[in-house]
Amino acid sequence: MSSNQKNIVIALDGPAASGKSTIAQIIAQKLNFLYIDSGAMYRAFTWKMMQNNINIDNNTELNELINNTHLVLKKGFSIKVYVDSLDITTKIRDPEIDRNISIVAKNDLIRKALVKLQRSYQKNYNIVMDGRDIGTIVFPKANYKFYLEASIEVRAMRRFQELIAKGKEITLEKIIKEMQNRDHADFTRTIGPLKCAKDAFRIDTSELSIEQVASLVLNCIKNKGNKS
Repeated sequence: MSSNQKNIVIALDGPAASGKSTIAQIIAQKLNFLYIDSGAMYRAFTWKMMQNNINIDNNTELNELINNTHLVLKKGFSIKVYVDSLDITTKIRDPEIDRNISIVAKNDLIRKALVKLQRSYQKNYNIVMDGRDIGTIVFPKANYKFYLEASIEVRAMRRFQELIAKGKEITLEKIIKEMQNRDHADFTRTIGPLKCAKDAFRIDTSELSIEQVASLVLNCIKNKGNKS
């Protein structure tokens, strides 16, 4: 990469448990960029809506929620998520959030508010952002775009192991079903659907280690930078 290039954006998109968040954090750490977890933003809004019993079809309630929600991502050993000064980092990873987030993520009012917030980070930082529409909607002119994917079986097992390690009681079969539902919602929604950007570097992570995927991404960034 050119040393005088400012406000670089690296976008990673892909379905749930494809590895994009883990890889994005590694890349951000290696390059000393700011990591932004866009999915955590949608999870945070989902959490607050559930806490306040907000009706997703009531635009008045939604606008009030958006205008009165202070959402902050703080950089540390890992990203911390705060809503109205409350640390909800662990709360937003609850399976109940997974079951409701697709409804929130396809809402036009919430997406517009969060896309605006996501874009604001580029003003002051070089960023690595992961999500489902980063390279297509949020930053269509991102310097580097990657699309990570994996089989449903591999992704479900990753999520299963993650939740079991946290003491959650859930079956692999239930995770597969919920993930299939989430994939369908993500791929078919009208606003900001999940898809691979035409100029993105596509990586199937099914049989690759975290280190191998990170190496592929870093090499791609380095090689593209050397050509520019």
